[in-house]
Amino acid sequence: MTLSRRWILRGLGAGAGSLALGCTSPDDDDSSGGDDDDSSGGDDDDSVGTGPFAGGEYLGLAALGPDPTRTLDETYGDGLDGRRYVDLSGLTEDALLLGNEEFYVRTRESDLLVTADWTVSIQGLVAAPASLELDTIQDMATDQGTHLMECSGNGAAGRFGLLSAARWTGVSLADVLDQVELLGSATRVKVSGFDEYSGTSDFSTPGASWIFTLEQVAQTGMFLATGMNGAELPADHGFPVRLLVPGWFGCTCIKWVDSIELVDDDEPATSQMMEFAVRTHQDGIPQLAREYAPADIQQAAMPIRVERWRTADGALLYRIVGLLWGGSQTTDRLTIDWGEGPVPVDTYEHLTNATWTLWEHAFAPPGPGTYTIEMGVDDPAIPTRRLDSGWYLRDVVIDTI
Repeated sequence: MTLSRRWILRGLGAGAGSLALGCTSPDDDDSSGGDDDDSSGGDDDDSVGTGPFAGGEYLGLAALGPDPTRTLDETYGDGLDGRRYVDLSGLTEDALLLGNEEFYVRTRESDLLVTADWTVSIQGLVAAPASLELDTIQDMATDQGTHLMECSGNGAAGRFGLLSAARWTGVSLADVLDQVELLGSATRVKVSGFDEYSGTSDFSTPGASWIFTLEQVAQTGMFLATGMNGAELPADHGFPVRLLVPGWFGCTCIKWVDSIELVDDDEPATSQMMEFAVRTHQDGIPQLAREYAPADIQQAAMPIRVERWRTADGALLYRIVGLLWGGSQTTDRLTIDWGEGPVPVDTYEHLTNATWTLWEHAFAPPGPGTYTIEMGVDDPAIPTRRLDSGWYLRDVVIDTI
């Protein structure tokens, strides 16, 4: 069968409209990342605030933990052990996207990679194999909007800095599959990328590939990315072609894609699927691809900075600024708890799940000390697996009240 556009739209159903709306960028003209010259992360004019901070004076930042054991804002290491953890504390409404050199890195370009004459093969359960040249893929590429990526291993050691958002250019995987005729037994697609290195890794297994159902191709709107923030993909982000799966963890977003294979329901899980089974919250380490649950990012939130302010009436007040991301539906039920029970977050407008949303909350601590900030969503219809586990807990040290 041919995976036509009509088939894809039928598979998306009622979700197609919300997915399309989620592709709009919060700031189409800005891909620079945080304010390099404003270490406060607050308003450029420190005497200006909003809400309870209007007319107040910005006094600095409170210490927000945990202290990182990984280096932030520096790309280091090689190949599978290459990393870049991002300091997210400077994000503002005026600078929500990260530039290509600032975006997090979980695996760096291989020293064995040769990109000249790049092609992507389409094989397996198809009537006739095909090979797409890079020029063909680039000619098919269109603006795919702003999307967030998070590494499934994003954690406290790097201050949750394996998390970024950018605007992408590419071609939907559905359109790529329309270039061939699928056999009736084809129910899944395996996307693989170049993943060979001259050295060995201390942490990871080579062999990057993930298997998706055809329904997941439709539902997620996954695409082969060829550009990032208006430029070609950087080498460490998969040049010349990478997969991006909106709403799924980065381990599914295969870099340096060179092979697409149509398979059936008996296909074994790939080495990458098994390596990341625990981090994508699977039930054990399944041996067959059909036994894997979607590696989706459920609704999550965390503080990124805590600002200290003197309000217009002379009181000392703290402004907690944070991020809301993941999930598949918007919510107005975000809560914050610093040890006295959850309360609704003061200010935010959650319009899309494709990228992150900034929120803020006024905090008047009852006394000095270290407070643990726990975020939640007061809506049982919205899954919050990692929030419920305390994954994104952060401590703030309040030494002045």
